[in-house]
Amino acid sequence: MRDDLLELLSAVETKRDQLNKFALFKELTSEEVVTSSRELDKLLNQVYSLIKHEETKIV
Repeated sequence: MRDDLLELLSAVETKRDQLNKFALFKELTSEEVVTSSRELDKLLNQVYSLIKHEETKIV
């Protein structure tokens, strides 16, 4: 697997852990939870884009 993809996946796991911790102790509509969720969404979109880009190179 490419290093950039591995780094992104690691960042996703870190952000997911952070989001889960915030969600345990704060309201789901709190600034921290919402911001963390949006950041996780961005990371996941980057992963998806990178994978799609790699797939188009293969085809």
